[in-house]
Amino acid sequence: MLALRVNGKTDASTGRDMKTQVMFAHLPLLWAPDSANVCVIGHGSGITTGSTLRNPVKHVDVVEIEPAVVDASRLFNGVSGDPLADPRTHLVIEDGRTFLRDAAPGSYDVIVVDFYWVGEFT
Repeated sequence: MLALRVNGKTDASTGRDMKTQVMFAHLPLLWAPDSANVCVIGHGSGITTGSTLRNPVKHVDVVEIEPAVVDASRLFNGVSGDPLADPRTHLVIEDGRTFLRDAAPGSYDVIVVDFYWVGEFT
């Protein structure tokens, strides 16, 4: 099993959570099947992005705050489908919240976020 840990937390693996990573992409796209523009916040292993690209989308912005995570994601290319090599993918190194705050309203048909929070909301 291959796992990606960030700050001690497993963010992605080829283990039991693989179904969840795939589901994060397919469920919203089942709900909105005509989606052309998708934003995926947090690249992790790239499995969610790769699953997004298995749908007839035209453009996917992938927003990842940590370049080292992008580097590590390449180890998952065998299971993710190498989504960063897909011409529909545009990688943005940025904080997801900042990126979406500055995006034009209506830019995306679907926004995919695997939300995990440690701390307090302020």
